[in-house]
Amino acid sequence: MSEAFQAVWSLFSEGIMPSSLEFMDRFSLKCAEKFLQAEFPSSEALLILELEGIGIGLGEFLKRVKEILLRSGAREVEEALSFEESQRIWRIRRCLSQAAYALGPVKVNEDIVVPRSKIAEAVRGAHKIAEKYGINVLCFGHIGDGNIHVNFMIGPSEEERAKVHKAVEELFDLTLSLGGTLSGEHGVGITKLPYIEKELSKKEYLTPLKPFSLIYICKSL
Repeated sequence: MSEAFQAVWSLFSEGIMPSSLEFMDRFSLKCAEKFLQAEFPSSEALLILELEGIGIGLGEFLKRVKEILLRSGAREVEEALSFEESQRIWRIRRCLSQAAYALGPVKVNEDIVVPRSKIAEAVRGAHKIAEKYGINVLCFGHIGDGNIHVNFMIGPSEEERAKVHKAVEELFDLTLSLGGTLSGEHGVGITKLPYIEKELSKKEYLTPLKPFSLIYICKSL
């Protein structure tokens, strides 16, 4: 996992910014493997990158990226040079919402965000929390903005639900200790509301919005 993220920093340091940049941990890979009835190389992490370019220049760009990834410790780099090949790779990531249920019938899905330099630490921390409470977890998400989907997968028993509530609270404490925030995409609804005071004061999140008048400025051409 650490090598995977180090590879990303190496790309960034050389001015390479992929248009898409996703990661999956080993538990995510195992779920996808079972769901797709496929066989992937044994690995602690998977990176999926999408690059943009034109013609011959894109080929050189791809070669440079591959060299950086291999130099950073990648065991294998697979290139997709057609739409069909690209879709075959992307399905590994896109199947996870369904594939996760291989680890349990109930999903508790959090969408924490941490600084990009802290992603590996956050993922390792989520694994340790899950191990502490004896529940399953898989982590995947968007490296570009530090958004990690942490899916705790549990059984339907009240005992399992009690464990996952404690695990979620520890996950949020870890996230904030790393300089992160409690939600990157899903927002704060009923289930996350009890934890919001860990990040914001009541004055900040209970202050009503004031009406705002729109002013239109037109300029004649």
